[in-house]
Amino acid sequence: MQISQQKLTIKQQVEELEIFTGFETRNKYRILDQTGKDLFFAYEESKFFSRQFLKTIRPLKLIIINKNKQPELIIERGFFIIRPHYIIKLPNGQVIGHVKKKRWWSIYTLDVYDGQENLKFTCSPQLPKHPWTYDVTTNNSKVALIQKRWSGIGKEFYTDADNFSIDLGSIKDNNLKILLISAVFAIDLTRFERK
Repeated sequence: MQISQQKLTIKQQVEELEIFTGFETRNKYRILDQTGKDLFFAYEESKFFSRQFLKTIRPLKLIIINKNKQPELIIERGFFIIRPHYIIKLPNGQVIGHVKKKRWWSIYTLDVYDGQENLKFTCSPQLPKHPWTYDVTTNNSKVALIQKRWSGIGKEFYTDADNFSIDLGSIKDNNLKILLISAVFAIDLTRFERK
């Protein structure tokens, strides 16, 4: 998965079935560059009954594919009660990173680790003023920004479809970009998915 852009948008797709029935459907996303061009797509694999009854604590797998429908990245989350843990893998199974809730009492703060469990980033909401904006820091310095964008009254009221923008700042390392994109999905699935 090669990321040459520094600014990306992640748009969750609206499922009509979810709007009309209230059933939780599998999440689907588009990853776009700043001109609106599709770069990648992501879709959830999970079981119907776990989506309906376990809701936001369900186990799931998010698969990111390219325009040729070839898998580029897999993000897995097991069943959890307090602290979600996302494992980021290449299609061959190699673990390249983790996203974990910082502490059980930390409100929505996530830590991002590489495959060797070295802390790379902390994603913290700008509470209380901008709770939907996350500062991405390393060594107490802000290096990137993740923002949840207003999706429109229809989407916001009737669905849990979210839009995010990510500004990767001066980060050039492709693996670090991948970890931060994975963190956006973790933020959405941990915090913004309908409870």
